[in-house]
Amino acid sequence: MVVAITGLPFVRLAHLVFAALCGLRGHQLVAGKPAFSPRKIYVATLLTSCVPFVVLWAIPPVLVAITALPFIPMLHAMERRIARERLELATVIQALPRAVAVVPRPFA
Repeated sequence: MVVAITGLPFVRLAHLVFAALCGLRGHQLVAGKPAFSPRKIYVATLLTSCVPFVVLWAIPPVLVAITALPFIPMLHAMERRIARERLELATVIQALPRAVAVVPRPFA
């Protein structure tokens, strides 16, 4: 726990950049706009971890590079999942019965 707390100042900015770019990618995918690629997010996070502590024998960038690797498949899965959900919604919308509008009568 102490190691995690003492390491936080070195990678705080990288975590913020990663979280912001992942959120932005999700928003772009849902909106149907061209989204940031997982590679761009990974590289931006890695470059951010170099600021300003690269003088520490490059330990923060190496740790960020290693710990960010498991998130790359998740970033790729976002696009596939959204595409699958769009297909399901398009199929369901066509299969739903049409609603009947009933005009309410005034009380007598």
